[in-house]
Amino acid sequence: MNVTRDDLKRLRVPLSAAIILLVLGGSSLVASGYYLDEARTAQNATRLTRVAAQERVLRARIKNDRKLFEIRYNFDAQRPLDYPGMVPTSAADFVVSRLKLDMLLLHEGDLLNFLADLQSGIKAHVSVRSCVVSRVERGAAPGATSLQPRLRAECQVDLISVRGLRPA
Repeated sequence: MNVTRDDLKRLRVPLSAAIILLVLGGSSLVASGYYLDEARTAQNATRLTRVAAQERVLRARIKNDRKLFEIRYNFDAQRPLDYPGMVPTSAADFVVSRLKLDMLLLHEGDLLNFLADLQSGIKAHVSVRSCVVSRVERGAAPGATSLQPRLRAECQVDLISVRGLRPA
């Protein structure tokens, strides 16, 4: 098949339009990637801010009210609930955020009171996955009268909440 000069003159406008559309498509693809990265960055920053706020609230409220020694904890990101026997429903999405606790305690009641306060203070169900309580070696001189922690609790707690509740 031979392409003549007249054929090229007739194809000039459609080829130009095709090249312009290809350039526009490529630039749209690059722009959408940029905006996706920006949205992910904003989402991560918001999540970190939310977790930091949750930590400040928990630390200030329960620790001061119960006069606890030291509480260290870490929130994991929310993920869909995957408990055995739980089947997803169309009415709601359940999400879980794992909370890892490391606490110094005077006695076991401090841990139980902390967990009860945690349940009453947040809008999520508190499910204790595991908890290891061990005795802390006391390094104070005999006869010291100050209270010192006697136990260390290392716990993993699931905070289960409902996201995306839909009418039945």
